[in-house]
Amino acid sequence: MNEKGWAQDRREDVGKRLGVTGPAVTYWWNGDRLPTMNQAIVISSEMGCCVEWLLTGRGPMRPRPSDMDCLDISELPDVEKAIFKAHVDTRTQQIIREKKGSYDALPKTSKGT
Repeated sequence: MNEKGWAQDRREDVGKRLGVTGPAVTYWWNGDRLPTMNQAIVISSEMGCCVEWLLTGRGPMRPRPSDMDCLDISELPDVEKAIFKAHVDTRTQQIIREKKGSYDALPKTSKGT
């Protein structure tokens, strides 16, 4: 398998990033040995595949689009984080207003019954 150009030279590059030799990566590739969990995370990120699939062959090979719906905004500049959060807060309030009638129509229950 040569996903995303994982030829021999690519394996050596990945080995350098992980602090292992090119042959170690080849052992993983051939299924002779398993990488550590941290190494598997880096490899799966490089390949664009799921860690579970990489280590076990089970589950989806590629993340489902819904698995990628969470956004990591931690590296955005503070101004952009504030804009993003304001947009999310505004949209959340809009959804609550739109759905308020639906919530009001739900039957009322007493606590503990």
